[in-house]
Amino acid sequence: LEKVNDNMKQLEETLTELQNTHEMIDSTITNYENQSSSYIKEMLDRSLLLEEKEKRKDEVEDFMNKYQLSSVENKILTGVSSEYDHIDDKFFATLKKAHNIKKKCEQAIYSSQSPSAATTQIEIMEEMSMYMSSAYHRLSEWIETKCKTMLVEQENGNQQKPIEDEIRKAVNALQGHPTLLEICFKELISVRKRFIHVNFFNALKTHIDLQAIDIHTYLSQIFAHVHIACASETEFVEALFGVYDPMNSQSRKIIEAIIEPLPHFISTRVADTYESHEMKIRELFDASHMCELYRVKIHQVLQFESALEICIKDLETQFINSFNEKLKAIKEEITTFVCPEHEIKVLLITKESMEKFTNLMHLYHTSVVDSDRRDEDFNKVLSSIVLPLIKLFQNDRSKALETVIVKETKDIERSNSTIAEFSFLVNNLNVIFTSLSQFAFCGDTADEVETLMNRYVEQLITTVTSRILFQCGFYQINNQELSLEKVKQFVEEFYEILFDATSESNPLYLKELNDIDSNKW
Repeated sequence: LEKVNDNMKQLEETLTELQNTHEMIDSTITNYENQSSSYIKEMLDRSLLLEEKEKRKDEVEDFMNKYQLSSVENKILTGVSSEYDHIDDKFFATLKKAHNIKKKCEQAIYSSQSPSAATTQIEIMEEMSMYMSSAYHRLSEWIETKCKTMLVEQENGNQQKPIEDEIRKAVNALQGHPTLLEICFKELISVRKRFIHVNFFNALKTHIDLQAIDIHTYLSQIFAHVHIACASETEFVEALFGVYDPMNSQSRKIIEAIIEPLPHFISTRVADTYESHEMKIRELFDASHMCELYRVKIHQVLQFESALEICIKDLETQFINSFNEKLKAIKEEITTFVCPEHEIKVLLITKESMEKFTNLMHLYHTSVVDSDRRDEDFNKVLSSIVLPLIKLFQNDRSKALETVIVKETKDIERSNSTIAEFSFLVNNLNVIFTSLSQFAFCGDTADEVETLMNRYVEQLITTVTSRILFQCGFYQINNQELSLEKVKQFVEEFYEILFDATSESNPLYLKELNDIDSNKW
């Protein structure tokens, strides 16, 4: 029992030690739990702080990207480094970014609730304005340099190159800066004016002046060159702004400034031609129509009434006035002309007038002016030359003529005078009719002349036949005294037989006629 009792005591001591150990472990675990909890909380706090910092960093980076320029972008705009002293797509992209930053700040100021935020936005706007101002001045200087380079290339005889895309972008970028834009436009206009000047005088030296002896070719080449120049400059303005809009004051101002030398070039050259050559009536008529043609063409190209168009209109008026003066002189010469007596030949005035008329009428189908205007001009020619000539041969003397039936010897003298008068009228009217019949435009007038001429021919043949019959001893036909009707009947029957005299069945058949060439017969 004592042993057992001792063992029990030892067991109790052991249990007590175990309990103490357990309590110590439990205390240690509790202590560790408390410590780890604080550590976990601290780690969570630090994790949240790190996330906040990352978010803040992203916001700062986003802010820097949206509202600030990088150091490289600063150099691109300001050109302080030789590496970034050229104008390219990067420059325009950076300039656009600076413009967008400034625009965003302007919009944000109105919605900002914080005074400090508004102050920051104003500072950013000022910074962007400074960068953009530097960039715009660089653009202006760059365009000036480009223009001077183009001018040197032109003077060296190099072909004009198409406008560069960068120049177009530069002009568009400067739209909000009228002072700088005006300087650039001045340089561009100077280059284009010089280009027109050089091209015009090169063309004169190489081929236009060689045609000076032929006024039509000379004037047409001058006007054609001017027309091409206008088309070229409208394409230049279209390339510069992306579209050619004559209603846009800026486009119109530029194109007018560029083509400013052309009116002087044209008026000087044409005036020299007009003064140094005695232009014929055909040349004046042709030149006036040519002026009208190119005036319309140039208006279609420019799409507004320019000083050049007004200049060509003045030249057109000058030519048409000179033409009208010459036409008036011809009409007056014909109107005041007195037909000579006892003349059967074609008058010189008839030949010369109809030659002038024919030369003018040959321009009818080559003239490309408006059809109504063309018909009006050619009707004026017809009424000024042909109608007075017809009237000249319808005078009181010709109206008093009658067919003379020769019945007695005393009628022969009167028939001589009548035959001469009819021959004279027929010969001159035939020249007029031959010229008119070449042109369909003159069909009605040609028919009138032919009717008048046929009446005179009939009277002429009847008078001549009556005289031949009398001189051959035929005082009667079919036992009837000669009369106008009888002579006309005889003429119809006789010539019908005569013109068929090559037929063997014809009583007037002559074998010798078969040996005569048909054209001669």
